Order: sequence, then structure tokens, then C-alpha cells
Amino acid sequence: MAGLRQLAREPRTRPSEAALRAKLIGYLRDNRKSFVDLGSRRPKNGVDDLEAAAGYVGSDREAGWLYLTDKKVKAVIGMDRTRWL
Repeated sequence: MAGLRQLAREPRTRPSEAALRAKLIGYLRDNRKSFVDLGSRRPKNGVDDLEAAAGYVGSDREAGWLYLTDKKVKAVIGMDRTRWL
């Protein structure tokens, strides 16, 4: 029992880079169709809720780029990065 209590008190281990990458790639793959195209519609800061979109697709100059807000990345990978700093 003492060993289990010790494990419960220890901080969570840092997730592997591969695990975080897999979560992020899965999210991008599964939600890409609902991303907002920045070439046709740019959100207005203070007017539009930037977190409402699943993500953003770059304009013509940024072809192939996908963007997520910081909050969205934290929600997708399931962690607050400051926890392991």
C-alpha cells in the first residue's frame, strides 16, 4: 500500500512527443473540413470568437498551412504545457 500511495503523490509523467503528435494529427485529420478558410474569411479580433472555429486554413500565400489557437492546441493534446515546465 505504501508504494501505491507514493505513486499517487508523484507528479504525472511528461507525455511522449509521439503521443502528443498523434493526438494533434488525429484532430487535424478528423476536423479539417470544418476549418475556416482565411483566404475567404478573416476573423475580426474582438468581434469573432476565435475559439469557435475548429481551426484555420491559410490563404493562397500560405497554401497548406493549418492554424490552431493556443487554447485549441491545449484542449486537443489534453494538457496545460506549463504543468511540466
